[in-house]
Amino acid sequence: AAGPNRAPAPAVVLADRSPVVPRLLAGEPVGIAENSPNHAGRGQHMLHGDGSVRWSDRPYTLYGDHIYLPRSIEKLLAEAARRGRISIESVPPPLDRADVFLGP
Repeated sequence: AAGPNRAPAPAVVLADRSPVVPRLLAGEPVGIAENSPNHAGRGQHMLHGDGSVRWSDRPYTLYGDHIYLPRSIEKLLAEAARRGRISIESVPPPLDRADVFLGP
């Protein structure tokens, strides 16, 4: 059940290390579909709000949210895919409770 300090059961609340933030800090390009550097980049474990853990070979939740990017960046990337390219300068906050954005 959702509450002030509890995530809905399907929500991802923790995962293996993000590949995004360390790359941004190092000034390196970010691969949008890149997995955690843990497990040789083959995937990541995702801890859900109900305590279950799921292995995924893609950095997306079961409902399609990218776990290492806030939805505002995901929207920019979708638009950029239609137009060409995009540059990420800073990291905005998540847009809502369902927007998973895990740090390093």
